[in-house]
Amino acid sequence: MLRRHRLLLAIMLVLLPFRVAASDQARVHHTLDVQLNPQDSSLIVTDRVRFSNGSQRQHLFRLNPGLRVTSMDGSIERLPQQLSHAHQLYRLTPDQGKESISLKIEGELQIPDYAGMDGMPPAVISPEGVYLDGGSAWYPQFDGIIDGFDLRVTMPDGWQSVSQGSRSLQDDGKQQWISSTPEQEIYLVAGPFTRYTRKHDDIDLSVYLLTPDETLASSYLRTMGGYIDRYSRLIGDYPFPKFAVVENRWQTGYGMPSFTLLGSRVMRLPFIPYTSLPHEILHNWWGNGVWVDYANGNWSEGLTAYLSDHLMKELQGEDADYRRKALERYADFAAEKRDFPLIDFVSRHSDASQAVGYSKSLMLFHMLRRELGDERFIQGLRELWNSRKFSEAGFEQVIQSFSRATGQPLDHYLEWLTRTGAPSIGLGDISLDESGSGYRLAFTLQQVQQGAPYPLRLLASVMLEGLEEAELHDIVLDEKKTRITLELPARPLRLDIDPAFDALRLLDESERPPTFGQLYGSTDWYLVLPSDAPEKEKEAWNQFAKTWQQRYPDLEIINDNESAKIPNNADLLLAGWSNRLLDAHGERLKTVTGREAEDLLLAGKRYDREGHSVALMATRGERHLGFIGAADASAIMSLARKLPHYGSYGMLVFDAEGNNRLKQSASVTDSRLTHQFTREETPLLLPSHKPLID
Repeated sequence: MLRRHRLLLAIMLVLLPFRVAASDQARVHHTLDVQLNPQDSSLIVTDRVRFSNGSQRQHLFRLNPGLRVTSMDGSIERLPQQLSHAHQLYRLTPDQGKESISLKIEGELQIPDYAGMDGMPPAVISPEGVYLDGGSAWYPQFDGIIDGFDLRVTMPDGWQSVSQGSRSLQDDGKQQWISSTPEQEIYLVAGPFTRYTRKHDDIDLSVYLLTPDETLASSYLRTMGGYIDRYSRLIGDYPFPKFAVVENRWQTGYGMPSFTLLGSRVMRLPFIPYTSLPHEILHNWWGNGVWVDYANGNWSEGLTAYLSDHLMKELQGEDADYRRKALERYADFAAEKRDFPLIDFVSRHSDASQAVGYSKSLMLFHMLRRELGDERFIQGLRELWNSRKFSEAGFEQVIQSFSRATGQPLDHYLEWLTRTGAPSIGLGDISLDESGSGYRLAFTLQQVQQGAPYPLRLLASVMLEGLEEAELHDIVLDEKKTRITLELPARPLRLDIDPAFDALRLLDESERPPTFGQLYGSTDWYLVLPSDAPEKEKEAWNQFAKTWQQRYPDLEIINDNESAKIPNNADLLLAGWSNRLLDAHGERLKTVTGREAEDLLLAGKRYDREGHSVALMATRGERHLGFIGAADASAIMSLARKLPHYGSYGMLVFDAEGNNRLKQSASVTDSRLTHQFTREETPLLLPSHKPLID
């Protein structure tokens, strides 16, 4: 994930009357001396500012309204507060002949009373630590690109600081950060960290931990360099002198230029160095290297997810399943009522916005790769990097980079950026005839969604008698209805449309196993609490309900003794082993109807109920139905935190310590986009393909 404050910052910059195009902006260099005073939540900053346009007589800047600013090198005029801005606006007039201006800033930040999805405030100066970014305006923010900076930090003994650029220690004990690359803003993170380091060629790798842990630090240090090398080969040289992983008290996953801020619990999950870490490293190219023009769509999250999360699964041969889950997330959280055009995506602030800005977006880049081929897709990535490094790009400029690099017109992708929704595919009218040289297979494909057709390319795979792997056929479906005829050398046994989920589309319900994401994305669902549970368990379920209602605003809460009030078509999530509705829905929840038994048999394994919690989705029916059974009351809040992250699964087991022991979904055997030509079911075996990069 990129930076959470960018939405506020982008809005502020657009509204400022002196905002100009990035290519025409003046450049500003900062030399900052910062004294942090965590005990009283204040700071003192001396900033010597040098402008590239020395002839300009006046300069406007923004500053946090809790800070005072003075200068011995010119006059400062406080301008009327604008209702649309959280920051105070000033006009600076330098004294005649001054090539640089020194400003003194001091005070306590005014921090808005809001937090991100992770609960982290927008800025903090406290005895526990410091987080400051451009959105908090802790330094004077002039219009224009920051042409590097020199930052010296004074802070409590035993503390470490982190910012962009390279680090050094001064004779007076201050820590210094020097950035020689263009920047959009300046970060300052500080706290009682233990610092671990390693050199990778000429790049400094480091880990900053609030609690010393050499084993944890080593797990990150030994993987960082490999990811940096991978993306340097794919895109272009890594653009910064360092990369650091910094522990955060809040459970974040933020990517800044040359470092990432990971939550304490997040970074200790065993899979994070192999999943989230490459994502955060890649943001040094997309988002922090090529900047996002938010007024024209945040493409960075989708492209980063595609080249990190998706690529990791592709290297393991699991990319088709990853794309299916991405399409499921889009269908669950965005497709019906919460969708919006890709070009309007700015940042993740809900499950729906994440489904569009990440899942829908990465599928667009996958379709682009399939159309261009791997070699030309990589050419497009390098063109985007070389032409837009340290400057802004919107979605259209990104597509144009691929078109310019490959010489292939890609204007049809602009429609995917501006339309809401996605195509839905139907297969029908299948006929098979023998021909002189083999067989002639004909079928009709339709885009069955309302509205105009999308420019869509699909793969049709055919399993043929006598061949082990499917034969693949490219199909262009840019009309509402198309008749397709395939000449085949042998008798077809099985036909599949888009079997590897290569197209951005709405999945047919018959393609989807029951998953918890179908509940989480519902606009009409009830969490049914057990009225007969012991008091301590009931209290835990009530807290569970309050927590989930904040995350899922469409969720209704009701007790099982009031079930008559539940609408007949509502989706249900039953909580607790004593839930009265378990018997009523026993036919669909066969796995848990024998709840008096001490053990559960799930996916061929036996789990004792006293030591394990389970979450199960029922088989397909007219409405979605799920069940959660906790080992005891203490496990319930752990489930409240964990289950939202397992939306792609329909069968989950956790042990007494909260560790996941089983995550699984049922296989799909009755897809309406599959046709079997014989009574005996033929399995699908697609040809293997090379990953984008190894």
